[in-house]
Amino acid sequence: MVRSVLLVLGSVFFIVGCETVLEPTNRELCEASDTCAVVEEGDELSFECKGDMRWEDIDDPKNFTCVGCDEGMKWASDDSADLSCKKICTYPEGFSTDSFAVGQVAPPVAWDDAFLPDGTQGAFSFEQFFCDEDSDKVALIGFVSTGWCPNCPQYMEYVAESAAILDAAGAQVVYWITQDNGGASANNLFANAYVNDKVGIEGYSIRVGDATTKLIYDDGATVEEAPGIGSFPYVPFGFVIKRDNMKVVVDETSNDPDGPGIIYQDFLELLDNLKAGLYDDI
Repeated sequence: MVRSVLLVLGSVFFIVGCETVLEPTNRELCEASDTCAVVEEGDELSFECKGDMRWEDIDDPKNFTCVGCDEGMKWASDDSADLSCKKICTYPEGFSTDSFAVGQVAPPVAWDDAFLPDGTQGAFSFEQFFCDEDSDKVALIGFVSTGWCPNCPQYMEYVAESAAILDAAGAQVVYWITQDNGGASANNLFANAYVNDKVGIEGYSIRVGDATTKLIYDDGATVEEAPGIGSFPYVPFGFVIKRDNMKVVVDETSNDPDGPGIIYQDFLELLDNLKAGLYDDI
């Protein structure tokens, strides 16, 4: 937050008895503080907190002291009057950068313009999913397909039939469309339209295309372009990520080759097993 005042020549003073006592100007108060910075812009002075600090008392116009969070902490909200801090959360270390395989920490993929469950577009990242303290989700279920895949629609329909139940059980479903009908990298608009056309608007899943895939981690500080990062061997493909450590606990190749694979997995049973600790050793 910036404090601004008009630049006035002369000194402010008041008289006590026969003595004239000069009152410090706002500039002098700011300059006397190690945490305040003076910014001159024409006929107006601005006073700003240095770095990521905030005013110690935002309601006191003469208090030019700023405070910050301790190391390893950050502001709990964007409200400049809120001085509460929270622990900085970052994505688990040792993550894979090229695959979604059982036992590995999944790549910290992200999209700036994902289609969210309510149909609006916004940012979604695996780091955000991992760090959300208010979330009731215990797992992320990813389904990968393309616009030209002949078997993918029935695969997605099977999942969509249980969309509300899976959501209530603690799963965040993400449909990841890697290519459009012609084999080109799919964008999020195509992904959203494709999923809505195949399964309808169910209001629970996140829909993303591969063209704008990024890696975002270090509390959002590190951003890398990463379209094609999945390098999925075939479609449809699926994976399940345990939220408390972001490790892939089930993928398409981890199932019985003679069984139904992850496509027709009993996801409710899988979530129950995950909550019961059956995947803690992976």
